[in-house]
Amino acid sequence: MQKRYNSETLEATQQSTTSQGKEINFTAMMMVREILGWSQKKFLFTGETLSQLLKQLTTRDGKALYGIMVEENGAVKKEYMVWLNNRPIKEEHSLEITLNNGDRVLVTSMIKFAAGG
Repeated sequence: MQKRYNSETLEATQQSTTSQGKEINFTAMMMVREILGWSQKKFLFTGETLSQLLKQLTTRDGKALYGIMVEENGAVKKEYMVWLNNRPIKEEHSLEITLNNGDRVLVTSMIKFAAGG
């Protein structure tokens, strides 16, 4: 037996799905990938901010990714980069930005170049 949905039922289903969380696409590159043990995942995130997401993500040894990547003042450590929807997060406390359904977060370690000649 096939179940039929009217527009009211579909609206109620969509509202309950979005009230349960936001779909966030997360990519970890370079050293961050090694720390987490994976490179890409989609999450149903029930928090609000980017910092809350980083606090919920745990490393291979059970530590919060936030504690590894973020200074005490709330700024991302110099050896890491965080991008939200193809834009770098640079300023102190900018991790308090609100995430929306469908956002793409990319976290990577910095590339270090050796000068010489």
